[in-house]
Amino acid sequence: MARNRDSLQEIVGAGRQRPMGSAVRVVTAVAAFGLLLFPSCTTTGRSATPTVTSTRTSVTIPSPTYSPTPVATSTPTPTGNSGSPILYVANSATQDVTVIDATSLSVITTIPVGGSPFHVAVSPNGSLAFVSVGWTSGWLSVIDTGSQAIIATVPVGSSPYFIAVTPNGSTAYVTNWQSGSVSAISISSLTVVATIPVAGNPFHLALTPNGSRLCVVNKFVNNLAILDTATQTLVASVALAPDPHHLAVAPNGSRVVVANAGSGYVTIIDPTAGTVVSTVGISGWTEWVGITPNGSLAYLPNSANGANVFVLDAANSVMIATLSACSAPYEGCVAPNGSVVFLIDYPCTQVQVVDTATQATIATVGVGTSPYSGVLSPNGSRLFVVNFNSGSVSVMDTASNQVVSTIAVGAMPRYAALRP
Repeated sequence: MARNRDSLQEIVGAGRQRPMGSAVRVVTAVAAFGLLLFPSCTTTGRSATPTVTSTRTSVTIPSPTYSPTPVATSTPTPTGNSGSPILYVANSATQDVTVIDATSLSVITTIPVGGSPFHVAVSPNGSLAFVSVGWTSGWLSVIDTGSQAIIATVPVGSSPYFIAVTPNGSTAYVTNWQSGSVSAISISSLTVVATIPVAGNPFHLALTPNGSRLCVVNKFVNNLAILDTATQTLVASVALAPDPHHLAVAPNGSRVVVANAGSGYVTIIDPTAGTVVSTVGISGWTEWVGITPNGSLAYLPNSANGANVFVLDAANSVMIATLSACSAPYEGCVAPNGSVVFLIDYPCTQVQVVDTATQATIATVGVGTSPYSGVLSPNGSRLFVVNFNSGSVSVMDTASNQVVSTIAVGAMPRYAALRP
C-alpha cells in the first residue's frame, strides 16, 4: 500500500495531520495504552527483540483539544551540557517529551509541553533542545538540557513542523505549515527575530553545512525556497516536480537533492545559484533522501509502488541501482562513516541495513510497530528507532544489528534528537 504513514491523521486529541500529497487515510495506533506509552530509550522489561504486528484499524478521530497559547517567558541562562548523552522524544498524543539517558537506556523524566509536539532539534553545544508544538497556535518549547526544564516558550506561526539550527548555534529555524512562513529564533535571546514568508505550505528544511543558506520545500505549490541566513530573506524560489516532501544537502554544500512524493522525479539543485542542475525520472514516489558523507550516493525509498529503494549517483545524477525492500521504507539514517544505510520500513515494522559498497542487504531487524524515524549516536554504534504505533523506542546495536532494548515513551511519538 502506498504512502501509508504520510497519509495519516495520527494525533488523537491533538489535531495535527502530517502533510500529504494524496488522499488522507485516517488511522490510529491500536497500541498498548495500558502499558507505558511510547518509549524513547528506557528499560521496560520487554524482550530485546519484540514480536510486533502491523495491523491498523481505521477510525474516526475525535475533535482536537488545544492547550492555551503560551507566551514568551524570560530567558534563564542554560546550565549547559554535561553528563551522558540524552535522547529527547516528542510524543504527539500525550503532548510531552520523554527524556532518556542514552547510555543506561533509562527514562530520566517526562516534560509536558502541550499542543501536539512534532519535531526536536538540539543546539550545537548541546545546551538547549527545541520542540515544535501546536496547531492553530504554534510555539517552540525550549528545554535546558542540564536541568531538563522548559526555560522559554517562543510563539511562532501556525502548525510548526521541522526545526534546523545553524552550525554556529546562533539561530533556530522552524517551518510554519499553515502560516506559509519560516520563523527565525535568536538562540541568545530566545525570541523571534524574523518571520520570512514563503509560498505555499513549508514542510521539511535543511541548512547548508556553512549555515549560509536555508532550503525549504513548499508542498502543493511545488517549489524550493532558498533563504539567506545573514539577511533572513528569500533569495530564490526554484520550481520542483509535484509534492516535494524531503530534502538532503550534500556534505560539501554544492547540491540539494529533493524527494518529490507526488511524482516520478528527483530534483537536484545548486543552492548557491538557486538553479536546477538536473531532474531524474524514477518509477515511483520518494518521501525521504539520505546522502552518504562523501556525497557520492543518495538513497531514495519508493513509497508508491513500493518494495524497492533507488540508489542515485549524486555527482552525475544517474540512477545506478534499485534495491529490493519489504514494503516502502519512509525514512532512514546514513552511518557516520558512510558504510551502511539504515532504511526504516513503517509498514513492515523493520529496519533494513544496506551495505553502501555492494548495495546488498546485510540485515533486517524487527522493531516496534510503525517505526516512524530514527536517530544515530554520533559514533554510529546505536540506532534509536521511534515507533509511532507501539509507543516505544527500539535501541539497535549497529555492530550486531540486534535490538538490545525497547523503551516505553509517550503516545504516538514522531521524532527524536540526541544531545551528545
